[in-house]
Amino acid sequence: MKFILSLTTAGALLFVIPMTEQAQAQDQVQETRIIAPKRRPQVVITPGRQRLSANARRQCETELVREFRPSGTVIVPRTTCWWQ
Repeated sequence: MKFILSLTTAGALLFVIPMTEQAQAQDQVQETRIIAPKRRPQVVITPGRQRLSANARRQCETELVREFRPSGTVIVPRTTCWWQ
């Protein structure tokens, strides 16, 4: 009886040990597949057709505006910019 019990325990360990090693290997593979996010392109904002002085700056004003949508009224930010 003890012999059968020890064989059963040994058999169970033979299945558990490779599974844990495989799980650890998968964790290591997942860690190495992490890729840095792509760099966002840099946007340069320049005045359109206006002739501005050398020290012209872009001024912006932000306000919260109600928008009426099918799902209901929401408040969203709205930005208005100009060159000064």
